[in-house]
Amino acid sequence: MYTFNKIKTSEQASLCHNNNCVTVYGETAKFVNSVVAVATVSIALILIIRALK
Repeated sequence: MYTFNKIKTSEQASLCHNNNCVTVYGETAKFVNSVVAVATVSIALILIIRALK
């Protein structure tokens, strides 16, 4: 299971897998943070839609 820890600035993000973490900076971090944000919203929408059915 992968976990993503968004750090206070969009310039830095850490990606963790089984307690092994890698921190990325700059454009890569911006990309990772945007992907995580989109995934979080998508999952929330799916759960809401399922709940409404």
